[in-house]
Amino acid sequence: EGPAFVDGKLHYVEYGGNTVLVWDGQKNTKLWEQAGCGPSAILPLGADLVVTCYDNGTIARISKDGKTLAAYDKSAEGSVLQGPNDLTGDGKGGVYFTASGPWESGPIVGKVFHLAEDGTIREAANDLHYANGIALSADGKRLFVNESEAGRVISFAVADDGALSDRRLFARVGVVDEASGIGAYPDGVKLGPDGNLYIGQYSKGRIVVVAPDGSFVKAIDVPSATA
Repeated sequence: EGPAFVDGKLHYVEYGGNTVLVWDGQKNTKLWEQAGCGPSAILPLGADLVVTCYDNGTIARISKDGKTLAAYDKSAEGSVLQGPNDLTGDGKGGVYFTASGPWESGPIVGKVFHLAEDGTIREAANDLHYANGIALSADGKRLFVNESEAGRVISFAVADDGALSDRRLFARVGVVDEASGIGAYPDGVKLGPDGNLYIGQYSKGRIVVVAPDGSFVKAIDVPSATA
């Protein structure tokens, strides 16, 4: 889950194995492991890497050779990180990340946070219905966030200082792609080199590709549910 190319190698996490793995095109190598982490994404932050630890509510900062450097468990305002899930770069050296809230949440308490390179975390958005996949537009002006329990993708305007505003609906996955059905459950989302958004579904083995204006481009069926 939560893959990222770093220095020409594919880095990804094994949620169930509590590990970060690296694929160099020929073999897998275990880079890092932490019992109880429940890692769900990895991304560079400055000269280091950060891993969302969904299970223990932290962001782990590790070196590129796999040493644990720090663990962040709350924002500058004192907000706890409940279910840190996915990451995307902010284009300025920091990252945005989602905190989903409880699995199959009753209360709608998902959030988006911003993590600066110096380790400062600030809350950027709240009241999200299981905030999950997150991606920044190519021009850096809109931030896309999957609300998994609502079956939709929303977006925010990104200010020069990184603040978020203008929350709006971007796409309801089951409407954009009828074959996904009303139970569509968007998990991860990535910006492709073609400028389109690739939305993976936890509900089925199907990736829905959506244009920047929210229109359907195509769907890609895969052998198992996607994250």
